[in-house]
Amino acid sequence: VDPGEACDDGNQDNRDSCLDDVAHGGTCQQAVCGDGFVWIGRETCDDGNTVSGDGCSATCQIEGCGNGVVDPGEACDDGNQDNRDSCLDDVAHGGSCEQAVCGDGFVWLAHEGCDDGNTVSGDGCSATCQIEGCGNGQIDAGESCDDGNQDNQDSCPDDAAHGGICQSATCGDGFVWVNHEGCDDGNTNPGDGCSATCQIECGNGILDPGEGCDDQNTADGDGCSSSCSVEPGWACFDEPSTCMQLALNWTQITGGTFQMGGDNDETPVHSVTVPHFQMLKTEVTVAQYAVCVTTGACTAPGTGGACNWNDIGYENHPVNCVSWDQAVRFCDWVHGRLPSEAEWEYAARSQGKDIVYPWGDDTATCSYAVMSDGNGDGCGTDRTMVVCSKTAGNTAQELCDMAGNVWEWVQDWAHDSYNGAPNDGSAWENPAGTLRVRRGGSFVSGSYRTRARFRRYNMIEDPAERGFRCAK
Repeated sequence: VDPGEACDDGNQDNRDSCLDDVAHGGTCQQAVCGDGFVWIGRETCDDGNTVSGDGCSATCQIEGCGNGVVDPGEACDDGNQDNRDSCLDDVAHGGSCEQAVCGDGFVWLAHEGCDDGNTVSGDGCSATCQIEGCGNGQIDAGESCDDGNQDNQDSCPDDAAHGGICQSATCGDGFVWVNHEGCDDGNTNPGDGCSATCQIECGNGILDPGEGCDDQNTADGDGCSSSCSVEPGWACFDEPSTCMQLALNWTQITGGTFQMGGDNDETPVHSVTVPHFQMLKTEVTVAQYAVCVTTGACTAPGTGGACNWNDIGYENHPVNCVSWDQAVRFCDWVHGRLPSEAEWEYAARSQGKDIVYPWGDDTATCSYAVMSDGNGDGCGTDRTMVVCSKTAGNTAQELCDMAGNVWEWVQDWAHDSYNGAPNDGSAWENPAGTLRVRRGGSFVSGSYRTRARFRRYNMIEDPAERGFRCAK
């Protein structure tokens, strides 16, 4: 800064705070409005004077709407050249730097739905500059509601494109009010499948949501109840529903703690606490399994040889020639499951008693079980017998055929000892294996294999002697 200079930043630029571009008139004086040089970032113009009205204002800003400065005669100027906000400053499209109001002809976003240049209702754009009509979110003349969501399935049908008229939802308006109505057929007449209160009517022969069956009537005792639910001991299928009686007999088994195990691979003997559960009194019969096959929920068992499926007169024999997977599917279908091995042994020993057989300690013979006792397999029949043929062999809880007739699949994977087995009565599922456990012996088993502690394993397949019963 030499004598006579007010500043000198050495950059030879007259567009900053110090005018030092001597070649173009700079004098090393501080920049001010009216010096004829535009100070970038501070001034938008500088015409060498501080007079307003000549295009460059007294503060050296370009005069006019849209410059971001509220000049004389302007109510606002936000400088964004947009007529859709609170200040109309897009001069090229009619802005005049006035505050936005309804009726100015410009739609103020997020505040107005329309603006047709007037505040007259009835022309499609209301006096408050909102779109007139059902579905606009405004309750216009003749409307009782308008939530603006274009949905006819809530409390206000306002999807005008699909018939909504912005009246509060009622039964009989033809629109299903979700979570309130199950149906709406446009009337309140009962007996047409949709009741007077707009709920789906049981008995219309159609499996409507929430129904387990519908046999075209509202009678009880035929498998499909008056409320269209499947009655206990029945199975229903097809539409309209056809119901068949399963005649399942569930027996309550009271839980407790017992010493599980015995000899060989039945060791080590270990304490197990079994919760309360229920078990089928009988092995699942051919007739019962046939209902599941008829409904399409189960696949048919194997046939031929000593298999009972399709053999006339064997309907009340235990179903056999079924795989483990087929047994699981049936039990699931009747809302049960296969018993765990611990549950099975606990039940077979009359709730955990220290006995050899389900009936006690008397040696197994054909007086107690369908087995091989010297008179041939199946007590001389070479086949199974009708379930519960040997009632003397029942447990104290009246479970039949827990020894003999058919081997029974249980849930557990096979392990060659009880080392690491669960002690809470649950199935031994980890680690998984390739063989599943079967219990109880069959019509070809002798007295040793019909013991309540005896255990064997098999691939998940369908040999003649394999059957099952369910638990839950």
